[in-house]
Parts: sequence; C-alpha cells; structure tokens
Amino acid sequence: MESSCGSSSKAQSRNIRLEEQNKNYRHN
Repeated sequence: MESSCGSSSKAQSRNIRLEEQNKNYRHN
C-alpha cells in the first residue's frame, strides 16, 4: 500500500483489516 496520504491511508488500512477480520470470522 502507498502511504502518501496520512489519514486516508490509515482509514483504508483499517477498513482492509476489518474486511479481513470479517472474512476470517465467516470462514471459522
């Protein structure tokens, strides 16, 4: 991921982490 935007990239990484958690939760 590109960290050119400070807060924007932070929010994006948070969303991606939440999506990954949801996928793992559904998988289990």
